[in-house]
Amino acid sequence: MLFGDSFTAHEGCIYVEFFISADHGAMVGLDYKEMIGAIADGYEKAKKESGIEMRLISTCVRHYGPEAALKVADVTRGYHHPLVAGFGMAGDENAHTIADFRPAFMASGLAGRTAHAGEASGPETVRQARDILQVRRFGHMVRAIEDTKLMEEQKSILAVPEVCVSSNLALKVYPDYKSHPLRKFFDYGLKVVLGSDDPSFFNTSIGREYKIAHDHFKFTEAELLQVSRNAIEEAFVDETTRIQLLDKIAAYKH
Repeated sequence: MLFGDSFTAHEGCIYVEFFISADHGAMVGLDYKEMIGAIADGYEKAKKESGIEMRLISTCVRHYGPEAALKVADVTRGYHHPLVAGFGMAGDENAHTIADFRPAFMASGLAGRTAHAGEASGPETVRQARDILQVRRFGHMVRAIEDTKLMEEQKSILAVPEVCVSSNLALKVYPDYKSHPLRKFFDYGLKVVLGSDDPSFFNTSIGREYKIAHDHFKFTEAELLQVSRNAIEEAFVDETTRIQLLDKIAAYKH
């Protein structure tokens, strides 16, 4: 299981949350409805072949500004599609303020929420995203490790750090595996999940991220299964689908 946008059945993926951008669709001449339709058609074909489940997260881009984000929220709410299960924010964490994007999050009409925080920016942005945008899932969140009180606060709310080690290293948030806090997050009791971020850009996949966790952070098979359970428990899906996916994990045999 993953949060991100690379999903391959041969790597054992059973569920994906795919981040979509109305802004980027418009850049290539697709309106939101057309983009969703094309993705949904492709997904239905892939599901028949692989059995993978998918949901979509409509995402605003922070450095495009709060007005653009509000337009994304409006178009998301204006065209409801059953596969669109959440609203998120990506992009430059140092552009504008988190408070500038609260209207977009409130306007989306979606209960599922996630936002990039605590990667390029410091731990305080994690706290701001939590309190202002009312999110419990955080893109990356890795720099929360710099604030002991914040770590305690995040654990108390069962915060979910959506971690992609490869992107953190590629963007030089951390110089190497040894300095990355993935293992510390998990051992501390945070509900860690693994994702592939932008796999083509960072030359990774969900399978590779799980392998990195195993090879460089000494995650056992049981611990990696727990990471997958974390992800399904916190996924933006209906309860019937959640139970079916958890049953697949329970039935896993190496």
